[in-house]
Order: sequence, then structure tokens, then C-alpha cells
Amino acid sequence: MKTIKILISFLLCVFITQIAEAKRYKAGKSPPSTKSKVTLRITYYSHDEPSADSDTKKFRSKIGEKLKYPDQNGGLYHVAVDRNIIPLGKKLRVEDPKSGKSFVALAVDTGGAVIRRIDVFSRGLKRVLPSENVNVYVL
Repeated sequence: MKTIKILISFLLCVFITQIAEAKRYKAGKSPPSTKSKVTLRITYYSHDEPSADSDTKKFRSKIGEKLKYPDQNGGLYHVAVDRNIIPLGKKLRVEDPKSGKSFVALAVDTGGAVIRRIDVFSRGLKRVLPSENVNVYVL
């Protein structure tokens, strides 16, 4: 019984923190300290789709925004971030240090496994940059 109470307390704390973060994002506020440049591992995520033209309206990010691929979003990538490093709602420039290629992204999502990395929402898990580590600039 005590274990259940502890688990419920923990889940309630996590839920309250997420609500506060969503409200802070909608109010245009961010955590007090953000680094202008950080090097992170880059990974990719997607959703199973019957075709490349599928609508992603049913997929929502942590902040409630509809997840969109860059071709549906004016070239802007949606990414999941480690919110201890990059605040939600921030616009980012993600750059491959080897090739110099880069793209602009919006931090709209998080995930339990997104620790010290940036996770790009990409159709069919298509790689956007060739490197495994990238420089991320908060704009």
C-alpha cells in the first residue's frame, strides 16, 4: 500500500510539472538559463504511416502542437529535446560540424529517452544530417 502511495505521489508531481511547463511555454516564458550552443547526439523518430502523403493531424507534441513534417511546415522541423538543456518552444539551428549543413527546428516535444540528444520528427526516419553529433544553437 505504501508503494502505491509513493508511486501516485511521484506521478502527480510529474503531471503537475508538465502542466506548469506547458503554461510557461504558452506564456512565452522559458527556464532561466539556456546555452546558446550545445553539442548533442542526433536521432530520428516518426510514426507508422500507410503512405508518405499521410496526414499527421492526430499526432500531438508534448506542448499540444500538431506534429508536422518539414514539407508540411514551411521547412521547419519539429524536434524532441532534453528539456533540462533546451526549453520547449525555442527555435533552434541544428548544424552538422563536419559538413556545415544545417536546418531550423522548433523544440515542441520531449520523451523519456531523450537525454543529451535531439530527436528529429522525420518521415520514414530519413536522416537529415550525416553526423551522429550536431551543434545546436538556440535562436
